[in-house]
Amino acid sequence: MVGSDTSDDESFPVGWSEAESMEAMPSTDDARASVLYEREGAEVGLRVFPSEPNVPHADTDRWRVGVVQGSFDNPDRMDPIADVEGRDEALDVARSFMEAYEDAEGADRIERAMEAVSQ
Repeated sequence: MVGSDTSDDESFPVGWSEAESMEAMPSTDDARASVLYEREGAEVGLRVFPSEPNVPHADTDRWRVGVVQGSFDNPDRMDPIADVEGRDEALDVARSFMEAYEDAEGADRIERAMEAVSQ
């Protein structure tokens, strides 16, 4: 399910936007809004999603952020970069990755952005 709260998209760096489709990403019946951001002109994106299913015994406010490399129709891989408390914190991690990605140059900019976020 694509998140409907895109009011904070303006705070993301230029070139990053919410993906039109999450069809290639695993789906769940979870009502909590997962979101996929993509970088225009590059095969890199970020997925923000709940860490656990929305069940009574789960710690339901844990969220993950993963870097998606490759086409969203056929992603090469998704590397987890954070498991944090709350969706807002996960969006902050995503924003930090985007900023680090934009600041980096060269073929290893994804890896350098991942390192910057994990420090």
